[in-house]
Amino acid sequence: SRRKEIARRLIEIGRDPKEPVAFIENGTTERQRVILTDLYELSTNPPEVSPPAIMVVGSVVRLRENLSWYEATLHNTP
Repeated sequence: SRRKEIARRLIEIGRDPKEPVAFIENGTTERQRVILTDLYELSTNPPEVSPPAIMVVGSVVRLRENLSWYEATLHNTP
């Protein structure tokens, strides 16, 4: 898969295989889903991701818990 190739190439050029990766499916909708992995896992066993989705690579993924205001809003809506 293209995702697997991207992860392998990033590792080849020196990115840490344990670097976090997030896939965000259906962002900013009630169907939003976040899939967490790392470059190594992505290069060997990529998760199933359904479009539309965006891939985020790097330490910014670790900020997800602090920045997940949208998910909290969805779950707290009456």
